[in-house]
Amino acid sequence: MSSPIRWVRREIESWQHENLISEDQAQTLLKRYPEPAASNLGLILFAGFGAVIIGLGIILLLAYNWQAIPRGIKLAIILGSIAAAHGTGLTLIRKCQRPALGEAICLLGTMLFGAGIWLIAQVYHIDEHYPNGLLLWSLGAMALAWTLPSLSHATLAAVLVTTWCGMEAFNFHRPMHAGPLILAGWIGLLALKQKSRFLLSISIPALFLSTLFVLVGTPGYSHAHGGLIISGLLNFGIALVALSYLFPRFRFFESATPILGFYGRLIALGILYLLTFPQVADDLLRSSWATAALPIKLYYIAFLALSIALWLRIATDVRIRFSERPPFDQWIYPFTAVVVALYAFLPTADWDGWVVAIPFNLAFLALIIALMTRGCCQGRLGSTVAGALLLLLLTFSRYFDLFGSLLVRGLLFILIGVAIFIQGLVYHRAKRRKGEDQTP
Repeated sequence: MSSPIRWVRREIESWQHENLISEDQAQTLLKRYPEPAASNLGLILFAGFGAVIIGLGIILLLAYNWQAIPRGIKLAIILGSIAAAHGTGLTLIRKCQRPALGEAICLLGTMLFGAGIWLIAQVYHIDEHYPNGLLLWSLGAMALAWTLPSLSHATLAAVLVTTWCGMEAFNFHRPMHAGPLILAGWIGLLALKQKSRFLLSISIPALFLSTLFVLVGTPGYSHAHGGLIISGLLNFGIALVALSYLFPRFRFFESATPILGFYGRLIALGILYLLTFPQVADDLLRSSWATAALPIKLYYIAFLALSIALWLRIATDVRIRFSERPPFDQWIYPFTAVVVALYAFLPTADWDGWVVAIPFNLAFLALIIALMTRGCCQGRLGSTVAGALLLLLLTFSRYFDLFGSLLVRGLLFILIGVAIFIQGLVYHRAKRRKGEDQTP
């Protein structure tokens, strides 16, 4: 039970015992705040991990005696074990009303299905492009993810599709554009349909990594095109930040807002931090647009257009109340996207590395200060600590490549220390004031 509902129900029972409300009134109030159904996520996770480990153990046992087993018996063992696991799991789900346990048994069957793909290929000496086995395995997991529905199968499918994209990119230099489409169109859509925060937390990094693998595996990719790839992924993160402000307007799956915001800021701030180094910014943003492969250009333009369109929607939507609009500092993200686009299209070959990196240093510093200020004023420990750590990270980074004098370095650390000390005092006062306001 969530903490606010527990507190309300406890208070209602206390009011009834003190005869402040009648028993009928207490029952009416308790009905308005029902106990939420117990979550099976913990059981599904532990049982799912157990099923995966059991499946690996069975695979190893079969592999140990595989050469001594006749071909027909091998095929019967593979198909029979898969059918038995899925049949037992579906029975537990449909007839025995044990969805968590049934899902775990079905996951064991899906693990055996994946093993069976390579075992059958070995038995019948099928010489096939081996990453296709991962794709076939993921499609089987995805089918059960939608049929049951099953979060564990969807998670397995996301991992398999991402691994498939990585294998194709690094081992065969083949971009699997279907990978990001599968993750967005099937796994992401299932997360929205089920309103699953857990699955959304899995699908976003899987989509990010699979897109990175696709771009790196594009024929003709070289270091000279790294800037376009990094810029495109930066726009991907900026688009997620915009969605975190637009989702509440949709009145659908509003609990996805913090997840979108977390991943969006993590991606955007991570890439922005890399661009604060003059050498990195100089190398990454002096990409050759003319020689870049068409898929790299299309991905970059698509992510740039998406991020700008979403932020324009926020800026022009008059229905969004002033209190619901992003804080002023959040507009640094689309501003950064525009700056990166200018660097990508304008001739900057003769520019100094620091000239390229200074806007990113200022943007990163402004976001840090805004995070620290908001955390202190609102009494939010997570934002306060995150801002302080990011400030220290930026300070140490510039310590090695900007300030040559020990005197300047010493003064800089004194100023940063004083700022963090003042931040702690302001946070403590805001937290105490917040506690006083909540006291009845």
